[in-house]
Amino acid sequence: MPLNFVGTPSSIKKNNPGAVPGIGVGSFFTDLKLNYPNQSLNYSSTIHLTAPTGDTKKGFSTGHATWNFANHFDHAFGDFSPFLDVGVGNTVMDTRFFHRPFITFGYDAQFEGGLEYDPGKFSYSASAYDVAPWGNQTVISRVFRCGSSAQCSAGGPTKNRNSFTTASVSSGAADLVRDNGFNAGIDFKPLSYCDVEFDFSRSVPLQLNSYSFGIGVDLSWLVRRHVH
Repeated sequence: MPLNFVGTPSSIKKNNPGAVPGIGVGSFFTDLKLNYPNQSLNYSSTIHLTAPTGDTKKGFSTGHATWNFANHFDHAFGDFSPFLDVGVGNTVMDTRFFHRPFITFGYDAQFEGGLEYDPGKFSYSASAYDVAPWGNQTVISRVFRCGSSAQCSAGGPTKNRNSFTTASVSSGAADLVRDNGFNAGIDFKPLSYCDVEFDFSRSVPLQLNSYSFGIGVDLSWLVRRHVH
């Protein structure tokens, strides 16, 4: 159950003074995961399902149930681990590197390949990604929100990939959400149950840079600590 805090840039708010607040509960989701570790090739698979519980006027939901089927492959050569991610779904999923300023509804395939270097407490990763959609696509902006009393719907079809900065909802053909770029990340593990991560992503078609910071805590250590 995600809780979202989304701000609107002042340059966009000038054209959307009646925007509703960007705070609220997003779409409920669940993940079904399969892990298959192997000396020759590690494989993991995830089915990600969401319910349309978020407010579409705030950009928290597409208004539809969505699904994604993602597959991860990697193999370690000492401290180096090349990896490949392949997925398909009816929405473009955010990644740990890139939380897009919009959400989409429409069929697409997603690919990412790269290399991770893990010598110890610090690990480093670099990769390239590609999003290959097909069919009709709808984009719901997270930064240009629909007014509380307005009817939120797409205008005429558009090919403008930056339409999320000028419209709450836009629709078009596959080129509307086609994307590619590269990612880089640094992960620091100060404790066995804690991760601190810094990430960067660059979308080439959108000319958009994304920076992110995260802290992860493995709460299972609390259970193990008190089990005798």
